[in-house]
Amino acid sequence: MSPEKAEDTSWAFYTYPLDAPAAAFAEFAPMVDLWRAKCGANQRWPAWRDFELMDFEGWWGQIGVGEIVPGHRGVNAILWGTRLTEWWGADLTKRDLVEISILGSPAYEQQIDYYKAMFTGERIGFNQGTMESLDRAFIHLKVVELPLSSDGVMPSHLLTAAMPCEPGSDAVPAMEPLPIPEITPRGQRQPAGPDYFRATSAAATATHSA
Repeated sequence: MSPEKAEDTSWAFYTYPLDAPAAAFAEFAPMVDLWRAKCGANQRWPAWRDFELMDFEGWWGQIGVGEIVPGHRGVNAILWGTRLTEWWGADLTKRDLVEISILGSPAYEQQIDYYKAMFTGERIGFNQGTMESLDRAFIHLKVVELPLSSDGVMPSHLLTAAMPCEPGSDAVPAMEPLPIPEITPRGQRQPAGPDYFRATSAAATATHSA
């Protein structure tokens, strides 16, 4: 099955069932195991409050948490690790990760559809690629995203973990991905580009620091 990819293949998005084997996610297996352990016997998803700082030893700085906006209009970052800031070139705390992450990307339509699939809470997300669209082509990342729920009824947050990967490496989990429904119309919007990303990120950082 072909993954959802941008035309320039700089970034790719995949989703997998919630019960996918943790081992399929290779280096992310400990994170998936941790997330699953926090679910407990009667929970479909853990809550962010179920985690403690020491749970993420070895991952500090590589973790982000986004709060799903009511109506599934976006994901506002409530935690954005220092390594994530280094890799993205901006502190995205309190910013809409859906909008920001697609500003300079030719994969924006695919990424919107990816997040819409993730908002159902029925999938584990995985994506990988380079920051080429943000003039940071020297950075190659792979990312896993896991749904969280504050009330145990509906997904409310996404837990993100990222790590560098070798250029051109295929770090995709060793199992068949779920199809991502194509919902967003193609070709109706142009990416804003890295200059806009940097300008808006700098403005948000100044506001956040004030």
